[in-house]
Amino acid sequence: MVRTCIDIAPFTDPALESFGLFYRERQKVWDGAAGICMAYAAGLYVGDGAGRERTAIDIALDAAEPIFDSTLVASDAAAAQIVVEGSKR
Repeated sequence: MVRTCIDIAPFTDPALESFGLFYRERQKVWDGAAGICMAYAAGLYVGDGAGRERTAIDIALDAAEPIFDSTLVASDAAAAQIVVEGSKR
């Protein structure tokens, strides 16, 4: 998820290809929280596959494994397209 937010290509060998999308269903909060924060700080859309923005962790954190239903990180335009297409399913 961190690679979604920042360009680390100059530090990899071979250079990694660019991409601008992260989507995962049943994302464990602790596996995604840092990347979600970085993406939000970088100005990317952070939300879920249904189009609800995720500007805060709004689920109970006292669960054994707190999980988001889905996590979507992308540019605003790409996220909008994905949400529209996903709603057609």
